[in-house]
Amino acid sequence: MADGTLTKMVRNNLRDPSSTSVTTTYEYAWYDVAKLKRVTTQASNPEAPGWSPSVSTYSYDEYGHLKSVYDDGGGDARLQRAKQYPTDAQGRHRRRMRRLASA
Repeated sequence: MADGTLTKMVRNNLRDPSSTSVTTTYEYAWYDVAKLKRVTTQASNPEAPGWSPSVSTYSYDEYGHLKSVYDDGGGDARLQRAKQYPTDAQGRHRRRMRRLASA
């Protein structure tokens, strides 16, 4: 983007065309600064097709303080997880609570 925020990154091995390529895209929510809203990671490999994307979603309060993060586990319910970040009146994190998906 013109403001310098990263929107997409592709990682691959150019010397080995059969290697796995990983594309990560970034979406932002705008407060006083850019904050991550969603990160999507998609791997691909011509010799191992059918990889599901993984999506992490970030949520914030009205002041732009991080409230929670949810990772969909790439569509695998066993790998899904959520983290909550309760804050005090000054926006400081009191503790981090993690919830793993129930299998």
